[in-house]
Amino acid sequence: MTINHIFVWASAAKAQSLQAFYRTILKPVGYSELIRVNDGNLVGYGSDYPYLWLKTLPAEKSPLATHIAFDAPSEFLSKNFIQRNTNILGKAMKLLMSFIDWHCEY
Repeated sequence: MTINHIFVWASAAKAQSLQAFYRTILKPVGYSELIRVNDGNLVGYGSDYPYLWLKTLPAEKSPLATHIAFDAPSEFLSKNFIQRNTNILGKAMKLLMSFIDWHCEY
């Protein structure tokens, strides 16, 4: 059995910036925004199906920490992705990359 999809929760204050962030970092692995519903509060990203969902929480709710690891088809792609996106997104990307694992073999 495989996992069909996963939800990541975003605070209302950070939802817009996280949506843009995920659009940017997921592009090199072939993911794009496939669906946006509930007035933009629920966004699905994927290649052929929305495997990763970003859900905006009500203002009074806080998100839970989530660990997500993506498989890269090669070590070169993994390192190239990190280097390219670190330059684009600066310190925020460096901090996030310390929490996200990009592996060609997990």
